Amino acid sequence: MPSKPPHDVRYLDLADHLCLAEAALDAAPQAVFDVADLGLAESALHAPAATFAGVEFYPDLVAKARVLVVRRQLH
Repeated sequence: MPSKPPHDVRYLDLADHLCLAEAALDAAPQAVFDVADLGLAESALHAPAATFAGVEFYPDLVAKARVLVVRRQLH
């Protein structure tokens, strides 16, 4: 039986990522936008929601967080 994501999971999108980066770096929005690799960021942000045939690759919150950290360390 395919697992379904918990109802309370809200995945970050690119806008969330850019806002968090601005706050963490205390940088102007345009400065973050200019240096960010948006393709890599968007790919990494989609990883926690990855599924195959309706089955989640990362079924719990810890696994979802782990894939974000690991993907960030690789880039």
